Amino acid sequence: MNDLLTILSAHPRLGAKKVDSIHSQSEQSSLGGGPDETQALAQLNREYEDIFPGLRYVTFVNGRLRGEIMEDMRERIGKGRKRVGEGAVDVRDTVWRGEVVDAIEAMCKIAGDRVKKLLATC
Repeated sequence: MNDLLTILSAHPRLGAKKVDSIHSQSEQSSLGGGPDETQALAQLNREYEDIFPGLRYVTFVNGRLRGEIMEDMRERIGKGRKRVGEGAVDVRDTVWRGEVVDAIEAMCKIAGDRVKKLLATC
């Protein structure tokens, strides 16, 4: 499980200014938005990571609007808060484990989309 969490936590935060992967830069540039939205997204990232320790919010961004993604973040944070109030969800909790599954599925979608784009350039 530790190796998996290392991989998930290496995923760039949505809206982060410094993103190493050229693919992530391209995908995140489609999010658009102004400084207020960027600040709100940074706050949502912090809240998510506080409620789900050891995880980062991972989703398939490409082609989705920032507002849609932020709403999904709020819903998932809310699901965690409903479970524990203002604390953190325990790693043994089914809600925390569900977030791991969602993150893995999102990373698979991201990888599949990137492979399709790379093959299209061959």
